[in-house]
Amino acid sequence: FSSPKVQGGFRHEVTVDFNAEQESLKIQLLGTVSNWIATDPAAIHFGEVIAGDKRRKTVRLQVNEGWPLAQRRLEALMPYTYVESLETDSQGKKSGYEVLFEPPASAPCKVVEGDIVISWTGHEERVFKLPCYAEIVSEWVSQPPQVVFGLVGDNTPLAFKVVIRNRRHSEPRFMKGYRLRPEPEKGITLSQVYS
Repeated sequence: FSSPKVQGGFRHEVTVDFNAEQESLKIQLLGTVSNWIATDPAAIHFGEVIAGDKRRKTVRLQVNEGWPLAQRRLEALMPYTYVESLETDSQGKKSGYEVLFEPPASAPCKVVEGDIVISWTGHEERVFKLPCYAEIVSEWVSQPPQVVFGLVGDNTPLAFKVVIRNRRHSEPRFMKGYRLRPEPEKGITLSQVYS
């Protein structure tokens, strides 16, 4: 893939065709082409972040000419995301920023996407969108995440094992105040629970 010969954002879709029995697969290519600024990294991936935790990433910017501090603007257009200044060289060509992703404990578990918009005040053509991604996850996770029984006969007892673990701790933890809620109205009951 080579970048398009345009400045600004682009969106391109690549279709992968299989044989007639398989549905086509569509892959989206998204990005921004700019000749006035370079960023490291080219996109920010926070990865999995537990609701209530925070994750920091450092972003370095470089321009070809002096960029006065008063004319810099960085705006986070992604929920729970903030930008903090780090340092700037004396010529104004290089600068560093900390980007903080901090979802509250009440945030729903989901994939979050957005941009850090970098602009040069007074130069309308100098706007750059740095893509950002994160996945908000629960502190607790089960292994496996689902149990599939397949075809089950009437009144057939089934045994299964589900391990619930805390993402923050590698060693086993005692869980206080938990309860299991089977659905007896759907015929689901639990006969033995081990902790």
